[in-house]
Amino acid sequence: MLILRRLLHTSGPGGVLSKSNLAKLRKRTGFSFVNCKKALEKYEQDVDKAEAWLQEQAQKEGWTKATKLKDRATSEGLIGLAFANHNHFSAAMVEVNCETDFVARNESFQNFVNQVAMTTLTHYRKDCEQLSEPVKISISGNDLASLKADSGQSLQDLTALTIGQVKENMTLRRALCMFVPADHYLGHYVHSPLNTIKDKDSFCQMGKYGSLVAFQQKGKVDKHKFQPGEFGRRLCQHIIGMNPLNIGEYTRPPPSEVENQDLEVPKPDEEASKGFSDSEDNIPAPPEEELPTEMLKQEYLLNPSICVGEHLLEHKVTILDFARFEIGENIDGGS
Repeated sequence: MLILRRLLHTSGPGGVLSKSNLAKLRKRTGFSFVNCKKALEKYEQDVDKAEAWLQEQAQKEGWTKATKLKDRATSEGLIGLAFANHNHFSAAMVEVNCETDFVARNESFQNFVNQVAMTTLTHYRKDCEQLSEPVKISISGNDLASLKADSGQSLQDLTALTIGQVKENMTLRRALCMFVPADHYLGHYVHSPLNTIKDKDSFCQMGKYGSLVAFQQKGKVDKHKFQPGEFGRRLCQHIIGMNPLNIGEYTRPPPSEVENQDLEVPKPDEEASKGFSDSEDNIPAPPEEELPTEMLKQEYLLNPSICVGEHLLEHKVTILDFARFEIGENIDGGS
């Protein structure tokens, strides 16, 4: 106890060390007790100057670490999906890579992913406030790195700073923003989110998969059955699970065809094939390229008895655009 009191209230180059200043600086920066104590003594209890010095030292250490680790593969990480709380007409989705899943679960890494996603949304939203149709903007890793955060630092500098904290290589891989007019809807979904960071203006969800879908609803529907937020979330679940390549087209079959399909009776050999036929293993599987990649023709993931096109027709909805991110896809032969 005596040693601790001496540590907190010892006169030195910066005078008496204030316990409250030390606690405040540690809360602001997250740096160690020893480093915060050193900074406060150096700048005579000026918390702002001490914080600036600590950030400068951490930035130098981060760039040194980033240079050493730059050749290490980064195939893990998180997808961050950011939305503004006051409207659901704009969103940003980012992919930030690291070396291991262990670091992807680290609080410092997740805070950084949140910062990247919110910086991206804020930067591009100001140019897309008055829209007549949906807009989708793809952003490369290099363009992402040049964006400025609220602190005035570039995301490239903040990447180096975070590398110094987590001790692993990191990569700003890509980002995407989607904006829709006020008479449209924007669905969003993150599969099995690891974390959600909220503040008064926004929230960011993080996970291994994320998706966005822009859609419009026209015509009279039961308002109790059609909830735009939930409808969009379920479409995004389908997009993540079925991985469509494009929207495609869907035409409802003529009534006569539907009636014939309902009345069709399986042939005897087809009925036998459903049982324990020895020839079942010899039935060739359909080629992978024949599986539908157009979203509207795919079986709806949450109700396989209908296709997505039928689901949309029922609710008088038109899909205008969508996006899907999967962590590490197409990196080093990934999916």
